[in-house]
Amino acid sequence: MNKGVVVNGRFQTRQVTGVERYAHEVSRRIQPDARLVIPGRLYAGIRGHFWEQLILPRLIDKAEILWSPANTGPLNFSNQVLSLHDLSVIDHPEWFRQEYALWHRFLLPRLIKSVKAIITMSNFTKNRIMEYFGLQPEMIHCIPEGVDPHHFHLQPEVETLRIRRRYGLNGDFLLLVASLEPRKNIERLLVAWKKISSELKDRTLVIAGGKYRVFKEIDTSQHVDNVRWLGYVDEQDLPGLYSAAQAYILPSLYEGFGLSVLEAMACGTPVVAAKSGALPEVTAESALFFDPYSVDSIAQAIVSILCDPLLRRELKERGLERSSLFSWDRTAQEVWLVLERAAA
Repeated sequence: MNKGVVVNGRFQTRQVTGVERYAHEVSRRIQPDARLVIPGRLYAGIRGHFWEQLILPRLIDKAEILWSPANTGPLNFSNQVLSLHDLSVIDHPEWFRQEYALWHRFLLPRLIKSVKAIITMSNFTKNRIMEYFGLQPEMIHCIPEGVDPHHFHLQPEVETLRIRRRYGLNGDFLLLVASLEPRKNIERLLVAWKKISSELKDRTLVIAGGKYRVFKEIDTSQHVDNVRWLGYVDEQDLPGLYSAAQAYILPSLYEGFGLSVLEAMACGTPVVAAKSGALPEVTAESALFFDPYSVDSIAQAIVSILCDPLLRRELKERGLERSSLFSWDRTAQEVWLVLERAAA
């Protein structure tokens, strides 16, 4: 590589969800070959846009390649590779707060036209980028996300007991780990859970995830029996939480990848997922699918996964095998190859 690589470290100022986990996992694997530039605390939150657009370009030599791993980057630095996780803000601006949607719908078309290459995580998103922006396929590199088997694996009983004690979880439970945002389809999930609660009296729906100001609010006020809201769960607790769950559900209306299903499968947890976005691509035949727009379909899938131990065992085995195909090391190697080509 003739040019140095600089990593846009704005993601370091944010709480870890799927996008940030990708950025952390890949960036630490390409260092020290790449230089990580991180904004100070002053530029957390919305001020991060100011840092990214006006200050970051001044910290990079024009001969260097900038990798922006978390959906955004500076408009006035064309020697750049962008990782774009999905087009949800383009396809569904109604899911976001107005100011966020307006800014990103202004930024993305201009940024995409200025960068040297785009990395995305699924063929679903690659196809959407080509359709919407009219780009040629050779400009977009589909590199799946990974899972760390040293962190996400079936946990011993001592760890699942610790998690149960810490969060006050008793008995069998169905788990969802997701930001509380419209596309996660939590409102329909709650209606479906309420509909079947009489059949599942001894089970709990556990929802782990926080609210973020970039998204429109969802209605979490309706009373539904046997539902626990854990709030944001630290990533150190996630493997034990996945392992303790009887099954994992992701009812999203739209996913550019769906990293949590991969993490759940790696922990030996059977997965039931929406047949939407990139989820069928990521899970292949390793999940039980449902129509995310149908409450009845969601309810039927939940009953099937929770009441059929043979199905759970089969999906557990398939999930372990499927998740073993995804590696952050491989992801980082492929990202580095794209950066090398961009720098040549």
